[in-house]
Amino acid sequence: MSHEENALFEKSKSIDIWANKLKTSLWQYFNLLKLLLLLIILLADGSNAILLSGAPGSYARYPKWMHTFENQLSLDFRTKQPNALLLYTDDGGIQGNFFSLTITNKKLQLDFR
Repeated sequence: MSHEENALFEKSKSIDIWANKLKTSLWQYFNLLKLLLLLIILLADGSNAILLSGAPGSYARYPKWMHTFENQLSLDFRTKQPNALLLYTDDGGIQGNFFSLTITNKKLQLDFR
């Protein structure tokens, strides 16, 4: 291989390395943009969704709502815990009424009075 061919070959390898680095950087930039877009969508959603940390004792508390015949509550949850308290509400001890939704031995359980 002549000196010119060797120099051209080395330059070609250098360009390939540079192109691979550029491709990797662009891919990382693209993934970052996707994550930012997802974050913007989640923040702009306007829903009252919460995400709990999973730490023992973590909970969310909401203001009291007016009871009607058309109250609705929906939950989406994912857990690996066999036992957990998902929802609890009561009447503040006025008549002893309560409503609880738990996971007990990997089964959903609803208790109310």
